[in-house]
Amino acid sequence: MDGKWALVAVLLTSAAAAGGDPGMAVLASGDCRDAALLETAQLLRTTLRSRIGKQLASETLLEDRLGRPTPLSIEVVQRQFAAAQTHFYGAQFERALTELDQLRRDVHRLPMGQPRVEIALAIEAHRGLLLRSIGREREADESFQRMLRLDPTYQLDPIHYPTSTVKHFEELRSAFFRLPQEPLEITSTPAGARVYLDGREVGTTPYLGAVPRGSYRLELQKRDVWSLPRDIVVQGRTSLHVNLDFEGALQPGPCISSARSSRERLLRGTQAGAALGVDTVVLLRLEEREPSLRWLAIEMVRVATGELVREGGLKVGRNGKAAEDGVAELAQFVLTGRRSDRIVDLTASAEELGPERAESNEDPPKQEVAKSAPAPEVQRSLAPASSATPASPASTEVSWPRIGAVGLVSAGAVALGLGVVTHVQLFQSASRYDALRSKPEPTPADIQALMTERANFSALQTRMILAYGVGAAAAAAGGFLLYRTWPHAGEANGAQVAAWPIEGGGLVQVRAEF
Repeated sequence: MDGKWALVAVLLTSAAAAGGDPGMAVLASGDCRDAALLETAQLLRTTLRSRIGKQLASETLLEDRLGRPTPLSIEVVQRQFAAAQTHFYGAQFERALTELDQLRRDVHRLPMGQPRVEIALAIEAHRGLLLRSIGREREADESFQRMLRLDPTYQLDPIHYPTSTVKHFEELRSAFFRLPQEPLEITSTPAGARVYLDGREVGTTPYLGAVPRGSYRLELQKRDVWSLPRDIVVQGRTSLHVNLDFEGALQPGPCISSARSSRERLLRGTQAGAALGVDTVVLLRLEEREPSLRWLAIEMVRVATGELVREGGLKVGRNGKAAEDGVAELAQFVLTGRRSDRIVDLTASAEELGPERAESNEDPPKQEVAKSAPAPEVQRSLAPASSATPASPASTEVSWPRIGAVGLVSAGAVALGLGVVTHVQLFQSASRYDALRSKPEPTPADIQALMTERANFSALQTRMILAYGVGAAAAAAGGFLLYRTWPHAGEANGAQVAAWPIEGGGLVQVRAEF
């Protein structure tokens, strides 16, 4: 079989074996605000879909796996909630329930923070009241339990809610506090991201907490970077890692924002392909060449290995838009590797682009080395003749690295001591928490004390982990540095120079020991 058709055969075979699952996805890469880039990516997807059908990832799949919900303002949700309340009080129960169910989905599109938590609580409370009014108590309890996961101290207003509903809600609260708490661990790259569960901030990564069993909407934020929202189900110990570097680069389109190098761009492409569950990702980008010339380039990456299968380019006008026949030729190149008169195979020969290709290289150029064979390594001892005498290990000469090492070891010991003290406090907090939870009929004061003790336990746990971690790292680093800087018997003072002559000058490496 012709090698140019090999990839098509693989895609067809994979699709048949997987029951029609998509094997390829097309993503834009670069300036995600460039309308020409996004429009051309959509046109390329349409063209490819007309040829390979369901083997190409659908818009729905791209949106579900890589998309972000359209932002919504709190004012819009409040107006819609007021309309649902009006329909409820007008005995239009089914209409009101439909509107409340839609609001439950829309609330996830609100900005993080307390206003979102408050409107979510109001929606669930009103939905619970409505469902109890029409006899669907089991579904009503599900709304009330969602409220308690958001805020266990929430109180139903007896003015607006019947006494029976308020009493039932308090019974659910008592049962809620007796539920087992399951460990939830969230880490991120980079660390230090804020962790939001159902819109409520619960800590920062690395986060280790305990939550009742159930489903939660998880989102992370660090500075102006947000993770993709994801629904998690906690049924036992649950651990999750979020790559904010990758997810923060995803933009609507879908589009991967500009990368620092081609290597990083390909890495992000393979990560997106893994999230989509496809075999191959096609990255489409626009490159500046000359004031009046832009290149529309594609990179085809195999997700399993991160291997660049092929790369091709097409000259377009300054506006960056390609005609339909040009996009059709790109699609043909993607599927078969065959070039037309206008398509340049960048993987076959970079010279076909001339100086334009060389000037646009995103990776830093490698240092040119001499074409002649390198000269043998030259080493020259700089130690004086008398330096043959071993240095005294008992030397009292001031060494700042040595002083720094001692300081690190001392700081590590202090941090470890703090960790031990915090560990003892953690056990005491756990005992107080268990004592409060064991009360059969907790009072409002007991509930408030329980919540305070839970927050105190979480803070102590975080402090203990940090103290142990920082202490161990500082002590280990200080010990290693102390070992490296302390003179050992039999070691001579001196220095060595190693030089390798290269074209245009010498590259010198110095190694010294004191």
